[in-house]
Amino acid sequence: MKTYTLDDVIQLVDKYEGDIVNFASKDKEVDDLVIEKAEEILGLQFTSSYKVFLKHYKGGDIGGYEIYRLYKECGEDIPFDDIVFQNLNDRKRGFATPEQLIVCDADFGETFYFDYTQFRDGECPIYVMLSSEDCEYYASNFYEFLCKRIKESAGEEIPDGDQPIEKIENTPTPQPIPFYKSFWKKLWKR
Repeated sequence: MKTYTLDDVIQLVDKYEGDIVNFASKDKEVDDLVIEKAEEILGLQFTSSYKVFLKHYKGGDIGGYEIYRLYKECGEDIPFDDIVFQNLNDRKRGFATPEQLIVCDADFGETFYFDYTQFRDGECPIYVMLSSEDCEYYASNFYEFLCKRIKESAGEEIPDGDQPIEKIENTPTPQPIPFYKSFWKKLWKR
């Protein structure tokens, strides 16, 4: 099984920049104080790999789907793709729990999120919730998530050894996102 690193991400970003990947440049990096403020507001410590991503790229999109980023200001008039704004709204509406950090809402109802019930050694796995409400393990860290999303968007084949990506034995069942049931109840007021 491959262990993905920032170098793997950089290589894929350089290969597909402007075509499939649109990330901010290094000069747009996020300051440590902004990261700390966001962590305090969300009540979660960002994973090591996500922090490095924020410092290196800030955010952007892969295949047209936003990877939530972090802006300097928290409060009103924040862009829709801010991770703090999105997650606070999702929690408020019952679409996520405080132990989940949604990083991307993609096509066909896919929602990618960190499961902080499994936070260890500065990292936690990323799960995908499908439109069927099933949750599946997706990646062991944020680097792996980025590499897989880029490869999938580019139509590259992901080696068999990386499907599913290595995960800890006896992986606990992910905490499902309470999105769809509460969404439809709220929508139809039932």
